[in-house]
Amino acid sequence: MIKEIEHIIWSYLAIPTLLIVSLIFTFYYRGAQFRFKEMIKCLTKKTPTSEGVSSFQSFTMALAARVGVGSLAGVALGIYIGGPGSVFWMWVSAFITAAASFAESTLAQIYKRKDGKMYIGGPAYYIEDGLHKKSFAIIYAIIIILTYTFGFSAIQANTIATSFNDVLSIPPLITGIFLAILSGCIIFGGAASIAKMTSKIVPIMALFYIGIGIFVMLTHLSYIPTFFTTILEDAFQPSPLIGGTVMFTIITGIKRGVFSNEAGMGSGAHAAATTDSEFPIEQGYIQAFGVYVTTLFICTITAFLIMVTDAISVADNYSNGIELTQYALTSLFGPIGGIILAIAIFFFAFSTILTGYFYGESNVKYLFKTNHVLFLVRIIVIVVIIISACASAGLIWSLVDIGVGLTATINIIALCYLASEVKKRLRKLP
Repeated sequence: MIKEIEHIIWSYLAIPTLLIVSLIFTFYYRGAQFRFKEMIKCLTKKTPTSEGVSSFQSFTMALAARVGVGSLAGVALGIYIGGPGSVFWMWVSAFITAAASFAESTLAQIYKRKDGKMYIGGPAYYIEDGLHKKSFAIIYAIIIILTYTFGFSAIQANTIATSFNDVLSIPPLITGIFLAILSGCIIFGGAASIAKMTSKIVPIMALFYIGIGIFVMLTHLSYIPTFFTTILEDAFQPSPLIGGTVMFTIITGIKRGVFSNEAGMGSGAHAAATTDSEFPIEQGYIQAFGVYVTTLFICTITAFLIMVTDAISVADNYSNGIELTQYALTSLFGPIGGIILAIAIFFFAFSTILTGYFYGESNVKYLFKTNHVLFLVRIIVIVVIIISACASAGLIWSLVDIGVGLTATINIIALCYLASEVKKRLRKLP
């Protein structure tokens, strides 16, 4: 029943709505998501004051949530289900949905609020202040807290614990306690502490994984033309592996792309709001760039690892994707491949825990004006990390997917009503 609800929400509501709106935004904003020169310029620009979070830190915070375990397991599973051609549609979805990321991040800047010496914001804030629909803002905030703060923390902690147990034989409980202590030391420091940590972790984990990908590509140069040719040919024909239709391949690729880069879901808008940017549109460019880094670099590397080793040959209907990536790395590097994956999973998943918590904190502060509730939420997160490290994450994945689909739908509707606000700021950028 849960799986059926998840399928309906994503296949018939979230994805079609996101794609249609993003295509409209692409023309309405005159291809703003393709202005790469502006993206780099805004990313390296210093904030006008010492308050808030720097542009680079907000970029790494959002990237920390995007580059999660889904980039390692989700892409592998997508290739198995939809065939290599799904990778092509994953790329296409990134270029289209980046327009939605551009819009939501700009709106986050327009409607951000002061939170002590920091700034805070996100969809709940611009839904209330821009649309004056407080009931929808409250619904969005509640779902985000349940999905990102608790759900994602549980899933990522479980993935780390499972990986450490399989590769390093470390008991899940020990891993859970270690993660809880480490996470607690950071999340009790608030947004500033999280921003500083992710700005250190994300570049390391991204360069680490990209470095592995480049090494594998350089040692398999002859396969690179085959890699791209196979993807392009398979993108427009049914996958013989599962006997599906071309449309099934397209939907699978788009779904994997949206899941990996989170464009249009409103999550990245929370990170965008923390920066004291001179022009709101600057954060739009920065977060749109994050969509490309996630999908075109990180996810493509995973796809190459899977395809060059033919890892899908060991998959079955019970595969969750991560074992395919493990098979690929073990085939390429031997026993050390498992250790490489464990390290990658730790960096990817732990940074997602931190950013997922921050997204929840932004919405807790929206709903409640007292720090007592925030303290309670932090305690619950720590407990959830310990418990989920020893439990099964199957049901949690489905519930989280439903929550993300609902928040994406609410956010996209809000973006449509507030599109003109973004257009005004687009004209003012020098």
